[in-house]
Amino acid sequence: MTEPSPIPVTAAPGLSRLQEIALSDSSAALLAAAARDSMGAAAWRHRKAAEAHCVLALGQIAPRLTIMSLEMMDALRVLVSLRCAVPTLPDPSGALQVAGDALLGITWPVEALSQRLPGYAFVQALAPRIWHPNVGPPDAPIQRVCLGSSLPAGVRVCEILLMCFGALTLQTVQLDPRDSAGVLNPLAAEWWQQHTHLIPLSRVPFLGTADLSSSSHGGSS
Repeated sequence: MTEPSPIPVTAAPGLSRLQEIALSDSSAALLAAAARDSMGAAAWRHRKAAEAHCVLALGQIAPRLTIMSLEMMDALRVLVSLRCAVPTLPDPSGALQVAGDALLGITWPVEALSQRLPGYAFVQALAPRIWHPNVGPPDAPIQRVCLGSSLPAGVRVCEILLMCFGALTLQTVQLDPRDSAGVLNPLAAEWWQQHTHLIPLSRVPFLGTADLSSSSHGGSS
């Protein structure tokens, strides 16, 4: 498997002009409330607002994405619910379980504008406890999601969301523990090397809806 790479916002029809989508009343209110507390230089505040607009617009056109909260006091922080196949393994000797959604916390700091940051710097998986080579161990206090060895300066928040979808569904995955490009859980990497027939968990694209008929999925090892 190759290292996950940033997915451009133009990766699928309907994603290339998010900034032009008019926000619903509820989304506009969420953005306005966050903007009132936004801190930093004017250029940084403007950029956070622009990124937040695109994230909210993405939530309007993607049935699988729900924006739970948004704040821009220092970094841009977004809490999202992402409906997709999510691997979990309550019993290491048992069958793989596949949850139907993930709660993700995304932090986009000012440094992201001008610096390459580590691929694990942006996303925390809050629920469920995920069994994935590129996510921290399930017993870790914080399960970080690694999207590659590093992400380029200026990476967009919507790109990060799309990469999370690709990673969690194992449409993109790094399995080699000897490679620094993203393995955070060597035990999971070894497990998935022995269960490659389960990869990917889903082939449905981000804007697809074929996998959204139920809230959970089943799987086996």
